[in-house]
Amino acid sequence: CPEGYEDTNEDGTLCEDLDECQANACDARTVCTNTPGSYSCTACPSGFADTNGDGTLCEDLDECAQNPCDPLSTCTNTPGSFSCSPCPDGYLDVGGDGTTCEEVDECGEGIDDCAADEVCVNTEGSFQCEPTEPMPSPPDETLEPEEPEVPKENAPQDPSGVESEGCSTSSQGTGE
Repeated sequence: CPEGYEDTNEDGTLCEDLDECQANACDARTVCTNTPGSYSCTACPSGFADTNGDGTLCEDLDECAQNPCDPLSTCTNTPGSFSCSPCPDGYLDVGGDGTTCEEVDECGEGIDDCAADEVCVNTEGSFQCEPTEPMPSPPDETLEPEEPEVPKENAPQDPSGVESEGCSTSSQGTGE
């Protein structure tokens, strides 16, 4: 009997078609169709490589090797697919699947919690509250201007150590 047929009488007088699908000739992820003297398998599903090119062996593709997730997200390979972890705090998960994370400007969107006397500064994935620079107070006009201080080495001194204004007293004398 030709290949794909069984010699039922063991003398070549009666050849019956073998059902190769009963012997699991195709990968479990494909559909097997028995044909006279042969069989055919459907293509491997998406996410699987058709290793033999005929649907008999489907091997999982590692989609994570193609970097489908945002760099801030973690890729996990699953049979026939993948999943990405959620975007971290401070980032918008654009597609809801971790493939695209966009930085949120908390300051620009007004969702910061800075106090009224602080300024919001956006940072990568977050924000900071920094004190505002105090406004210089206007000069107090009720105070009198200060006299410039005369350095002590220029000021005349008497022996008693008391500064005098340009006159000199002498403790030397005749005692009279």
